[in-house]
Amino acid sequence: MMVNPDIKQSLTFSVCNNDATTLTLCTEGTNLFDVAALNNDCVGVQQFNQVKVLGKAKARCDDRLIVDTELLIDGSSLTVSDRSAGSITLLNGGMLVP
Repeated sequence: MMVNPDIKQSLTFSVCNNDATTLTLCTEGTNLFDVAALNNDCVGVQQFNQVKVLGKAKARCDDRLIVDTELLIDGSSLTVSDRSAGSITLLNGGMLVP
């Protein structure tokens, strides 16, 4: 999983560690305060090469979803408000719900 610490910019960081109360980001030498400030909106980012939602599945993603190639929804539904994909294919009544 990746985290974008300020939704007004595009830089993301991977999660190094987490527990019930703490999320540690791998900043690889970047000062996080150069990218984001307190009280900025942040978002999780899920990135995949390809995503297939098949059959009668009802999938939901509350994070930003990035699909490098094809997002295929075949006979199922995917609820995601923030997404990008190389292509989106809906088959057999497949639904993409914002």
